Amino acid sequence: MSEVLSFKIVGGEEIVASVIKTLHANGVDNTPTGWVVRRPHILRFQPVAPGQVGLAFVPWTLSNPEIDRIEIPASAVLLTFAPSDNVEKQYLE
Repeated sequence: MSEVLSFKIVGGEEIVASVIKTLHANGVDNTPTGWVVRRPHILRFQPVAPGQVGLAFVPWTLSNPEIDRIEIPASAVLLTFAPSDNVEKQYLE
């Protein structure tokens, strides 16, 4: 099973995706140059009831939400981190 990671993108979006592969430049060091991911989704706040909001997953690639793989370059990422157990569970459903 692939690892689920959150990516904070330079543009401010927070993306949750299944990491297929972490890319490295010629194996020189441990610093990633990018990630190949599956099912990237943006986390968005969405009204669920009057005065209440919840998190919603929106496909990152709206023009083709069925895209199987996408590469996220490290230059576009501010940081990566493990999502909370609740967010990961909702993403996997």
